[in-house]
Amino acid sequence: MYASDIVDGKVKPEYHLINVQDNEELLKNLPGKKRKTYKEASTNKELFEVWKEIYQQDFSTRGLFEEDIAAYDI
Repeated sequence: MYASDIVDGKVKPEYHLINVQDNEELLKNLPGKKRKTYKEASTNKELFEVWKEIYQQDFSTRGLFEEDIAAYDI
């Protein structure tokens, strides 16, 4: 999700970046039963469930528009 505002004549971007690539190291070390991964998810609902259950709804607020970071390289 991306939104911006204008504050004192300057654009102030606000966004939440969600990485939807599986973290193989994290998946290897998950305790308990096998869970569906991003690769296996085929609907928006399943993608959300993976993000919620495995990645605890993690997001980044940096990585899209900053000059010192390549876009989408979280």
